[in-house]
Amino acid sequence: MYKILSSEYINKHQYFTARKDSYETAGGKKVDAYYVVELPPSACAMALTENNEVVLVKQFRYPVKDTFLELPGGFIDAG
Repeated sequence: MYKILSSEYINKHQYFTARKDSYETAGGKKVDAYYVVELPPSACAMALTENNEVVLVKQFRYPVKDTFLELPGGFIDAG
């Protein structure tokens, strides 16, 4: 097991929460900075056409400055 020594939120946002934890392993090793990203529930769908073709969307991803083909998806709203 491990023991959490500290936990600090760096950013709290509706769609992206990040925190910095430090912990100690069962063997006594201390990890001073372990970053955790918390995201709300999300889902994606693999939709097929009548011809058994998969529906994909082009999505620009800012962190890597590139566009990818992906399954359509998004965050799940409450209710």
